[in-house]
Amino acid sequence: MLLHGRLREYRDLFRLGPVLLAWTVGHGAMWFLMPNIVGAIVGDVVLVGVIISLPAVVAMLVDLPIGDLTDRMGSRRLLLSGLFALGVLGASLSYVSNLLGLLAFMVFLGLLYQLVYIPAKAYVMDVSPLGKSSEYLGFEMSFIMLGLALGPIAAGMIISKGLSPNLAGSLLYVFSCFSALTLGVLLFRDCMPHECFTKAIREVLVEDKVFLKELVEYARLKSTGLSILVLTFTFTFYDGMVWTIQPLHYLSFTDSALEGGLILSSFVLPFILFDIPGGRLADRFGRRKILMFGLALGGVSSIAFSMASTVPQLMLSAFIATSGLAFAWPSMEGILTVKTDLGGRGSVIGVWSTARDLGYVLGPICGGLLAKALGLDRVFMVLGVLLLAVMAFTFKIRE
Repeated sequence: MLLHGRLREYRDLFRLGPVLLAWTVGHGAMWFLMPNIVGAIVGDVVLVGVIISLPAVVAMLVDLPIGDLTDRMGSRRLLLSGLFALGVLGASLSYVSNLLGLLAFMVFLGLLYQLVYIPAKAYVMDVSPLGKSSEYLGFEMSFIMLGLALGPIAAGMIISKGLSPNLAGSLLYVFSCFSALTLGVLLFRDCMPHECFTKAIREVLVEDKVFLKELVEYARLKSTGLSILVLTFTFTFYDGMVWTIQPLHYLSFTDSALEGGLILSSFVLPFILFDIPGGRLADRFGRRKILMFGLALGGVSSIAFSMASTVPQLMLSAFIATSGLAFAWPSMEGILTVKTDLGGRGSVIGVWSTARDLGYVLGPICGGLLAKALGLDRVFMVLGVLLLAVMAFTFKIRE
């Protein structure tokens, strides 16, 4: 009876969670393979970082209008359309063999990714009850990170059987997107009324002037909003650098793609284990306190990762570093949720996603530059120092 009550309480999350899990398995596999796919075409670690950042550049251009469209059209139609289009795009990865094809693939990936991510995030913010925003966002992140953890392992296993990175990534991404689409059609429902497509597009372009409504909504958050943008940028800068550098870094320690996938999954697994407990602790004891604890733990452990010399040491320090971020991330998102109004959260998420995507733009680029200048190991030391430095912005946050 108690279990049934708990499942009923979280039924809105379980309408979306399996969809995100199925999608992110393929997404994690593709991003584990992408640095090697790009490297085989361009042959330079700096160019790898630049090209890996291209989807985030495109995403920054569409974050605000997609956020506004989410408020007007509802999450379901945008999310399902994005999954279908990403599945079609994934099928083309096996044919990418030159720079022009690679650039086109990355541009469309950046555009279509936001059609899934922004509606999903806005939906969770809308259904989270008062006092449980961090916990609900922790649940959502756990589904996403479980998929991202399984993806590199699945990719490593397939690569070890002799498939090329392009074909392995294509097969996994197509399967995951269409599996997620099927689950979305069966399970996912909107919780807010929505407008027709043509009316929503017209109002975004004419009445809201594409960007102004979103910026006005976010400006109401004042210093707290600015601090959240800085912290969001830092987290995704960290994440983008890890996913760019680690698939190259592990080759200094092992030739096994499976071990490389396990190391990268160690950067993801804590989000599965600790996002929900971290969200509950933040709701109960204060989001800013948990946020500061997470930044401190992540910073110190990232520095330890840069000094590791064996695969087990790499896995352990990666796990502890991301454990800190797993506590910090839902705390930050919980603050954003309680500060925004129901019905306008798509607009706020659009602005917030711009800072998020800027981190994914600059993280891979700076990662490539730092790796060339300092070496792959030192990149993680820089990341650790950065996490410790941005703790200063938590003092500007008002819950």
